[in-house]
Amino acid sequence: MRIETINKLIKVMDIASKDVTRTSIQYVLIERVGLESELITLTATNGHIMVNQTALDPKIASILDDRGILIHIDDIKKLKALKIKRINNFSNDNTLWVINDFRITIVKNTGIYPAYRQIIPNFSGKTTQKLCFNAEYLEMLQATLLETKSGYIELEWDSNQTMGPIRVKTDLFSQSFGVLMPCKPLK
Repeated sequence: MRIETINKLIKVMDIASKDVTRTSIQYVLIERVGLESELITLTATNGHIMVNQTALDPKIASILDDRGILIHIDDIKKLKALKIKRINNFSNDNTLWVINDFRITIVKNTGIYPAYRQIIPNFSGKTTQKLCFNAEYLEMLQATLLETKSGYIELEWDSNQTMGPIRVKTDLFSQSFGVLMPCKPLK
Protein backbone atom coordinates (compact mmCIF):
# COMPACT_ATOMS: atom_id res chain seq x y z
CA MET A 1 0.00 0.00 0.00
CA ARG A 2 1.25 3.46 -0.88
CA ILE A 3 1.11 6.51 1.38
CA GLU A 4 -0.72 8.37 -1.42
CA THR A 5 -3.49 5.75 -1.22
CA ILE A 6 -3.85 6.31 2.52
CA ASN A 7 -4.05 10.08 2.01
CA LYS A 8 -6.70 9.71 -0.71
CA LEU A 9 -8.67 7.26 1.46
CA ILE A 10 -8.75 9.85 4.25
CA LYS A 11 -9.61 12.68 1.82
CA VAL A 12 -12.53 10.76 0.29
CA MET A 13 -13.94 9.99 3.73
CA ASP A 14 -13.53 13.58 4.92
CA ILE A 15 -15.27 15.12 1.89
CA ALA A 16 -18.22 12.72 1.82
CA SER A 17 -18.87 12.83 5.57
CA LYS A 18 -18.98 16.61 6.15
CA ASP A 19 -22.68 17.16 5.45
CA VAL A 20 -24.37 16.98 8.87
CA THR A 21 -27.85 16.99 7.32
CA ARG A 22 -27.23 13.59 5.70
CA THR A 23 -26.73 10.24 7.29
CA SER A 24 -23.12 9.48 7.93
CA ILE A 25 -21.23 7.24 5.55
CA GLN A 26 -20.13 3.93 6.97
CA TYR A 27 -17.60 2.62 4.44
CA VAL A 28 -15.27 3.65 1.66
CA LEU A 29 -15.37 1.33 -1.34
CA ILE A 30 -12.08 0.39 -3.00
CA GLU A 31 -12.29 -1.10 -6.50
CA ARG A 32 -9.81 -1.94 -9.23
CA VAL A 33 -10.15 -0.04 -12.51
CA GLY A 34 -10.33 -2.84 -15.08
CA LEU A 35 -9.15 -6.42 -14.77
CA GLU A 36 -5.44 -5.91 -15.45
CA SER A 37 -5.05 -2.40 -14.10
CA GLU A 38 -2.81 -1.14 -11.30
CA LEU A 39 -5.26 1.72 -10.78
CA ILE A 40 -7.83 1.66 -7.99
CA THR A 41 -10.75 3.91 -7.16
CA LEU A 42 -11.78 4.99 -3.69
CA THR A 43 -15.44 5.96 -3.46
CA ALA A 44 -17.62 7.31 -0.68
CA THR A 45 -21.14 8.66 -0.76
CA ASN A 46 -23.68 9.78 1.79
CA GLY A 47 -26.49 9.79 -0.78
CA HIS A 48 -26.04 13.50 -1.49
CA ILE A 49 -22.32 13.91 -2.09
CA MET A 50 -20.28 11.36 -3.99
CA VAL A 51 -16.49 11.48 -4.07
CA ASN A 52 -14.38 9.23 -6.27
CA GLN A 53 -10.58 9.37 -6.33
CA THR A 54 -8.22 7.32 -8.48
CA ALA A 55 -4.89 6.09 -7.18
CA LEU A 56 -2.04 4.08 -8.65
CA ASP A 57 -1.44 1.24 -6.20
CA PRO A 58 -0.31 -2.05 -7.78
CA LYS A 59 -0.21 -3.90 -4.45
CA ILE A 60 -3.81 -3.08 -3.56
CA ALA A 61 -5.03 -3.59 -7.14
CA SER A 62 -3.52 -7.08 -7.20
CA ILE A 63 -5.58 -8.25 -4.21
CA LEU A 64 -8.95 -6.88 -5.32
CA ASP A 65 -11.60 -8.96 -7.03
CA ASP A 66 -14.24 -7.54 -9.38
CA ARG A 67 -16.53 -6.39 -6.53
CA GLY A 68 -13.96 -4.55 -4.44
CA ILE A 69 -13.68 -4.19 -0.69
CA LEU A 70 -15.09 -1.90 1.97
CA ILE A 71 -13.19 -0.19 4.76
CA HIS A 72 -15.18 1.13 7.72
CA ILE A 73 -14.81 4.84 8.40
CA ASP A 74 -13.90 4.20 12.05
CA ASP A 75 -10.71 2.49 10.84
CA ILE A 76 -10.02 5.34 8.44
CA LYS A 77 -10.47 7.90 11.23
CA LYS A 78 -7.98 5.99 13.39
CA LEU A 79 -5.60 5.76 10.44
CA LYS A 80 -5.93 9.53 9.97
CA ALA A 81 -5.10 10.15 13.64
CA LEU A 82 -1.88 8.14 13.27
CA LYS A 83 -0.57 10.61 10.65
CA ILE A 84 1.49 7.94 8.93
CA LYS A 85 4.33 9.44 6.92
CA ARG A 86 5.96 6.20 5.78
CA ILE A 87 4.80 2.63 5.39
CA ASN A 88 7.35 0.28 6.91
CA ASN A 89 5.34 -2.87 6.35
CA PHE A 90 2.03 -3.91 4.86
CA SER A 91 0.43 -7.32 5.05
CA ASN A 92 -2.93 -8.56 3.97
CA ASP A 93 -5.27 -11.50 4.18
CA ASN A 94 -8.94 -11.73 3.24
CA THR A 95 -10.22 -9.93 6.34
CA LEU A 96 -7.39 -7.80 7.65
CA TRP A 97 -4.76 -5.35 6.48
CA VAL A 98 -1.86 -4.44 8.70
CA ILE A 99 -0.17 -1.12 7.95
CA ASN A 100 2.93 -0.74 10.11
CA ASP A 101 1.30 -2.15 13.28
CA PHE A 102 -2.18 -0.74 12.71
CA ARG A 103 -4.93 -3.23 11.87
CA ILE A 104 -7.74 -2.45 9.42
CA THR A 105 -10.68 -4.79 9.04
CA ILE A 106 -11.70 -5.21 5.41
CA VAL A 107 -15.07 -6.41 4.22
CA LYS A 108 -15.71 -7.98 0.83
CA ASN A 109 -18.29 -5.95 -1.08
CA THR A 110 -21.37 -8.13 -1.41
CA GLY A 111 -23.36 -5.55 -3.32
CA ILE A 112 -24.75 -3.72 -0.29
CA TYR A 113 -22.71 -0.59 -0.96
CA PRO A 114 -24.88 2.19 -2.42
CA ALA A 115 -25.11 2.01 -6.19
CA TYR A 116 -23.12 5.21 -6.62
CA ARG A 117 -22.86 4.83 -10.38
CA GLN A 118 -26.58 5.70 -10.59
CA ILE A 119 -25.91 9.29 -9.51
CA ILE A 120 -23.13 9.93 -12.03
CA PRO A 121 -24.68 11.83 -14.95
CA ASN A 122 -24.53 10.10 -18.32
CA PHE A 123 -24.12 12.72 -21.02
CA SER A 124 -23.62 10.41 -24.00
CA GLY A 125 -25.69 11.58 -26.94
CA LYS A 126 -26.60 14.86 -25.20
CA THR A 127 -25.50 18.39 -25.93
CA THR A 128 -23.44 19.63 -23.03
CA GLN A 129 -21.40 22.65 -22.07
CA LYS A 130 -18.18 22.55 -20.10
CA LEU A 131 -16.74 25.27 -17.93
CA CYS A 132 -13.06 25.19 -17.05
CA PHE A 133 -11.47 27.18 -14.27
CA ASN A 134 -7.99 27.80 -12.99
CA ALA A 135 -7.75 25.35 -10.05
CA GLU A 136 -5.70 27.77 -7.94
CA TYR A 137 -8.39 30.45 -8.24
CA LEU A 138 -11.10 27.97 -7.26
CA GLU A 139 -9.13 26.96 -4.17
CA MET A 140 -8.66 30.58 -3.09
CA LEU A 141 -12.35 31.36 -3.66
CA GLN A 142 -13.35 28.22 -1.78
CA ALA A 143 -11.19 29.16 1.21
CA THR A 144 -12.70 32.65 1.31
CA LEU A 145 -16.30 31.42 1.05
CA LEU A 146 -15.78 28.68 3.64
CA GLU A 147 -14.82 31.34 6.17
CA THR A 148 -18.40 32.65 5.98
CA LYS A 149 -19.84 29.37 7.38
CA SER A 150 -22.56 29.55 4.77
CA GLY A 151 -25.24 26.95 4.20
CA TYR A 152 -24.68 26.90 0.45
CA ILE A 153 -22.85 28.62 -2.38
CA GLU A 154 -24.73 30.09 -5.34
CA LEU A 155 -23.37 30.28 -8.90
CA GLU A 156 -25.02 32.73 -11.26
CA TRP A 157 -24.26 33.54 -14.90
CA ASP A 158 -25.84 34.76 -18.11
CA SER A 159 -27.07 31.59 -19.80
CA ASN A 160 -26.54 33.23 -23.21
CA GLN A 161 -22.79 33.55 -22.59
CA THR A 162 -20.87 30.30 -22.48
CA MET A 163 -17.55 31.95 -21.57
CA GLY A 164 -18.88 34.87 -19.52
CA PRO A 165 -18.21 35.72 -15.89
CA ILE A 166 -19.80 33.70 -13.11
CA ARG A 167 -20.81 35.37 -9.85
CA VAL A 168 -20.24 33.22 -6.79
CA LYS A 169 -21.92 34.20 -3.51
CA THR A 170 -23.21 32.68 -0.31
CA ASP A 171 -26.69 32.62 1.18
CA LEU A 172 -25.56 34.67 4.20
CA PHE A 173 -23.93 37.71 2.68
CA SER A 174 -25.61 39.06 -0.43
CA GLN A 175 -23.05 41.86 -0.72
CA SER A 176 -20.04 39.49 -0.52
CA PHE A 177 -19.26 37.63 -3.69
CA GLY A 178 -16.53 36.47 -6.02
CA VAL A 179 -16.31 36.40 -9.81
CA LEU A 180 -14.86 33.52 -11.81
CA MET A 181 -13.86 33.78 -15.42
CA PRO A 182 -14.00 30.46 -17.26
CA CYS A 183 -10.93 29.51 -19.26
CA LYS A 184 -10.54 27.39 -22.35
CA PRO A 185 -9.58 23.78 -21.59
CA LEU A 186 -6.00 22.81 -22.32
CA LYS A 187 -5.67 20.06 -24.89
